[in-house]
Amino acid sequence: MPYKNVLWVRLEKRLLNDHRFYLLTESAQLIYLKLLMLAAETSNKIPEKASILKSCLRTELSEKEVENCLSQIQTNFPKLKKHRNYYYFQEWARKHNLTEGSPWEFLGESLGSPREALEKRRGEKRRVEKRRGERELSPSEESRMFFEEEPFRNKVIAYFTDERGVPKDFIAGQIPKFISYWTEPNKSGSQQRWELERTFEIKRRLLTWFSRASQYEKEKSNRKEILT
Repeated sequence: MPYKNVLWVRLEKRLLNDHRFYLLTESAQLIYLKLLMLAAETSNKIPEKASILKSCLRTELSEKEVENCLSQIQTNFPKLKKHRNYYYFQEWARKHNLTEGSPWEFLGESLGSPREALEKRRGEKRRVEKRRGERELSPSEESRMFFEEEPFRNKVIAYFTDERGVPKDFIAGQIPKFISYWTEPNKSGSQQRWELERTFEIKRRLLTWFSRASQYEKEKSNRKEILT
């Protein structure tokens, strides 16, 4: 029978080799794992208030310690985002038992077994990739791929480092900020900030972002020199 609810969340063993995980304290590591399970119970809307979150996580940590753990997690795992009154995991649809179709469609709404649903999803993904290779992508498709697919994002980054000469360390510092800003959801959670724009061409937006960030860093450096 197909799943009717979120029954599991994906926890990849490569986390054991992820240096970001070991930059967390042991308390923060445990909170991170609990947050994944709590997200499954709350439809990816994790309570923002530390007092409520402390109760949901059933932890003996103080509210201040919980807040500190959250801060550590957000610093090392920026896909944990904060909305006005809740936290949520970006790209949550990839972390649990969802099926093909709408990003929020559960396996319980599909035909067949979980294995059949997974094979259907993989087949559709291959067909989409084939169609992409046969035609030029629209700006909207390129933008979505940048925010959701790391291999494509790396190609865009390579374009700026190899062809435009943007320093790699500068890009590494700016890309998480760019993604965090443009993927903030609207009040209903149905669309992200970039989707609300009339037009959004990813390379042009990144070029503008890098230019402004570079100018800001230069002005900041000049102010520092004047003060010293």
